[in-house]
Order: sequence, then C-alpha cells, then structure tokens
Amino acid sequence: MTDLPVILDTPDGKLEVSVVRSARSRRMSIVVKDAAASVRMPLRGSYASAESYVRRMSGWIAGHVAKQREDLVKKQRGFWLWGECYRVVFARSGGRGHRIDGDALTVFCKEGDEAAACERLLRREVRAFLGRRFAYWERLTGRNGVKTMVTGAESYYGKCFTDRNEIRFSSRVARLPLRCAEYVIVHELCHFYVPDHSAAFYAKVARFMPDYAQRRKEMKEYYKK
Repeated sequence: MTDLPVILDTPDGKLEVSVVRSARSRRMSIVVKDAAASVRMPLRGSYASAESYVRRMSGWIAGHVAKQREDLVKKQRGFWLWGECYRVVFARSGGRGHRIDGDALTVFCKEGDEAAACERLLRREVRAFLGRRFAYWERLTGRNGVKTMVTGAESYYGKCFTDRNEIRFSSRVARLPLRCAEYVIVHELCHFYVPDHSAAFYAKVARFMPDYAQRRKEMKEYYKK
C-alpha cells in the first residue's frame, strides 16, 4: 500500500511531500527536484519516523521548493492559465492578485516573491474552479461530501484517497483547458468506484463523460506546460 504524502503548512500554502520506500535506501533523505519534494526511506522504515523527519526539515524543504519554483518561472517563456498562454508582467503596485489584459497577465507582488505569487494565483484559480464545478460532478457521479485539497504537487493533476473520502488537486490543473480540468474531476471521482485504471474504470468514466478520451488526449498536450 502506498504511504500517504506528508502535508506541510508553509507561507506559500500547503506543500505535499511524497513518501518513497526504496530497497536502496539505508537511511532517510529528502529529495527536491523540479519543485517537487519527497522523502526516501528504507523499505521497513516507520512512516511515523519519516513524517517526523519531514517536519523537522520543513524549513529546508520549503526553501528549496520555493527556489526551484522561482527558477522555473524564470525559464518559462509564457504562463499557461486555463489553456491560454500569457506574457507575464510583474507589478509592485496598482492592484492585488492578478489582472489579464489581452495576452498579458499582470501579477501583483513584492520583489523576490514572483514564483510564490504565481503559485498562489494557480491555487486560487483551482479553488474557484472547484467551487463552481465540483458539486455538479459529485451529484452526477453519485458521490457526496468528498473533501478536496489543492496542493503544489508536480507529479499529478489529481489523486484520490478513498479511505479519507478526499481528492487532492494540483495547482497545475489551472494550466489546463477547462474541459480537461473537468475530466480530472470525473477521473478522480470514478476512483471511488474502481481504484485502478482497468477497462472497467474507463467504462465508468465514459458513463459520466462520453468524450473523456478526447479530453484526455488534449490534456496530455499540456502535460509539460
């Protein structure tokens, strides 16, 4: 059974740290790559010990993730939001949050806070999107009261935890076209019925979203954006 990620509360929001058991690991270690964090531990290691270790290292982890996010923002040629690519402008005054004017996306933030501001923007957008559409798909799929959480995970768009009646969505969902983001919701809700990705699972998805295959194909085109 896969261990649950450790969730850290940081100034930039909730940060998910994956727990990875490895036969090669002789001791616990933290890995931060592409702004995603994980703790590597021996196969027979204690989850409680790994969680305690992550929390002791929380400052170091948050700092390295923030630095890598900043580097990624500097490298990207444009900023993808709901399937559209914008030219990013950082402004120190004149507003709050962000503003879109044509192909320009203005992000209001302090100097040195650009990467964190972009991450906050994405999380706000995902939360607002879920507020508009999640309840609709809950009713349609026959699920009720599912808890949601938005994280900065880089390794997935959504992840279902059936034992907790919870779905975690990555802030990266906000980079997708809206129709693809809705597919992510349906995909994860269907995991409450079928936990794997078998033919039975996709038959369940097709029942609620007949054109899911086309949406899934479109989503893959945005995977690295």
